[in-house]
Amino acid sequence: RTAFIVGYPGETEEQFEHLYNFVKDMKFNKMGVFTYSREKGTPSYTLRPLVPQKVMKERQKKLMLLQQEISLNINKSFIGKTLDCIIESYTDDGMIIARSQYDAPEVDGVVYIKSDIPVVPGDIEKVKIIDFTMLPIDVAWAIYLENVNHKENRKVIYEFLAKYLLLLPLKAACSMKVSNRDVAFVEEYIFPQQLLLWLRENGTYDGIAYRTSSAIEKSKEWNYINLVQKEKKIENGYCSHLNSIFKVSKPVKIKISSFMEKYNKQIEDIKGFVEYLENEGRQEYFLYPYRELTSICRTFLKMCEMLANENYVDAEAIYQTLETAPKGKNISH
Repeated sequence: RTAFIVGYPGETEEQFEHLYNFVKDMKFNKMGVFTYSREKGTPSYTLRPLVPQKVMKERQKKLMLLQQEISLNINKSFIGKTLDCIIESYTDDGMIIARSQYDAPEVDGVVYIKSDIPVVPGDIEKVKIIDFTMLPIDVAWAIYLENVNHKENRKVIYEFLAKYLLLLPLKAACSMKVSNRDVAFVEEYIFPQQLLLWLRENGTYDGIAYRTSSAIEKSKEWNYINLVQKEKKIENGYCSHLNSIFKVSKPVKIKISSFMEKYNKQIEDIKGFVEYLENEGRQEYFLYPYRELTSICRTFLKMCEMLANENYVDAEAIYQTLETAPKGKNISH
């Protein structure tokens, strides 16, 4: 974190460009830029020549635009990492507002957390960053920064802007949800179906990636996406366009139920362990850890039962097992 003053008496354009290139190379995490202000009684008050106010403002703006681009890329680099965050407050819709170990209060960014774990302001929690939110206004600002800092790429920037403006209404329409699905006609499917019809005829786009619409809430926290690639030209039962993108292999059938038979003894051991936990858990001071371990084991047994019976449609069991497995590791320690 650092700060600079531009427009100090006698500052030349060459000196400012040297500072600009220094900031560009250093890539500070946080940076502020201020314009020089004359103060009576200071050694610099009598220095000449003075830099015009307009020039100072232009230099300040140029440096800040550069730093905003650097900060944007730094924020994106945090995706997938776990940071220490201090809880500060809540939004009106229940989201937790926190501040990471790299952010100062009021002047830096914030972290939004969605969690069922109760927390209070002042708590410090480890938070995994799963996304860097860019609202339409943020995208517009990022395009403006690119346009100012990389004028040589204006053609590419304008092409991206045109595509973004074209697809934004479609993305908004496809995000529409209905309150009642128990009807013959569900309105929210209109736009996605029309979008896929357009995709089939379009020669520029191969497919569309969008955030998962799974009913399982945890899948949204894991930042899952769906990828839809529509067939364009069918030849011999296959799309020739998709065949040119993907390698199609012959189907391979795996009988998981037979594979699970190898672990019958281990599964029986876990069942016996659950009975032991249930008996020990009746003691009040052992209630919490034993209750949690019992839940984890039962979830795992449900998963094994599903696989042994070749019941592959119960996705909820898969998600639940994936969710609870890390908890079991922490509790067992």
